[in-house]
Amino acid sequence: MTPAWGFEEVHGSAWYGDGRWMGKESIQRDRDIATMQSMGIRWLKLLTGGLSQLDAAEAFVKAGFEVIVRWYMPPVNDASVPYSELKPFADVGINYTEGFSNEPEAEWGRPPIADVIDKLAAQHIRFADTCAHAGLIPCTPAIQGDRLNTWFLPMCQRIIDKGRQDVLEGSVVAGHWRPGTYYGSVRFSGGLDTQLYPPDIEPRQPDGQPGFAFRSYEMWDDAITALLGHPLPLLGTEAGYEPSESRSKVEQWNDDSCLARHAVLNVKLAQIEWRPSLFCQCFWILTPGGMGNDPAWFHDSGHRPVVRAFIEMKKSQRGSILDDTWLIDQMQERIKTMCWNNLYPSGGVERNPNAALQKGGNWGAPTTRELRGGGYVFQGFVTCIRYCLDGDWVNIKTLSWML
Repeated sequence: MTPAWGFEEVHGSAWYGDGRWMGKESIQRDRDIATMQSMGIRWLKLLTGGLSQLDAAEAFVKAGFEVIVRWYMPPVNDASVPYSELKPFADVGINYTEGFSNEPEAEWGRPPIADVIDKLAAQHIRFADTCAHAGLIPCTPAIQGDRLNTWFLPMCQRIIDKGRQDVLEGSVVAGHWRPGTYYGSVRFSGGLDTQLYPPDIEPRQPDGQPGFAFRSYEMWDDAITALLGHPLPLLGTEAGYEPSESRSKVEQWNDDSCLARHAVLNVKLAQIEWRPSLFCQCFWILTPGGMGNDPAWFHDSGHRPVVRAFIEMKKSQRGSILDDTWLIDQMQERIKTMCWNNLYPSGGVERNPNAALQKGGNWGAPTTRELRGGGYVFQGFVTCIRYCLDGDWVNIKTLSWML
């Protein structure tokens, strides 16, 4: 598989937040799905609490995405996701799912001693059995790339010792093979500020152990093949660079220099040739709040660097299915539809001489109330429709009702 074609088939985007709105028909959902398609994204990770992401999962499946659903519960637990929550996701076309344990080496706050590994193994067995009953494929607990020998392999061996190698054979392996680097005993996790050697190329620490690096998945692939006699599918459910590790979340996602490096290096990762066993890498290209008005996704000036970079790579590799013009046309059509559907509301429209959408010209009397959707605010008038990104009152634009 060459890097050019691999991007189209196997790349994804990490997704956070409860996402309940995402499953509902909206301007924003159309825009976000179209943007992801234009970037070549075909995999998506959804974090759910109970059934909160069910509508979103169904919407993305219908749009052609392969969706990984991860269940959330406060850490330090060995519970299994109940069948009553798993089955509805299987019914809308979900294949892969992660249980409650996420980076237990970090979130459990305990060393990988025998009883801890036993709890982790027992949890995955219960989860896998419930998934099998529901018709889903279980992901192993997602563990960071450098913890192969201390957490992942001991868990696998404990599952085998319990007589349940069938559980491993029926699972896919989730991992967080994120870029980072080591220098001696010092660990730098995932950022762009401390690149002592290319972390996206080098899979090992200087001592030969797996590194906190993108290509550490290769060492996992080799170890799984040695253990079972064959590889298992690998899903990178957290991957890619964040803009910065030394800056606050607010600073790094709003700093143009951080975002420019973030774009260049994540595209570089996407162009590395992957092994066939690596099905996807879910990149950190969104802030933890998800899409919408996310400054790293879509802003008043258009797409941010990482989004533009993936779109341009997609165009250069296969030709663009969608472009910015298409996205804008779709958004404008949804605004028109919402205005048409809300004409002449009961009780009329309250006069507001300070309303920004009403200023700057003689638009005639308002025919709708001020409406919001997809990060936009808009209002119909006798002569036209006026709209802008919510809060961006200096860049108000005008639409024709008919054209």
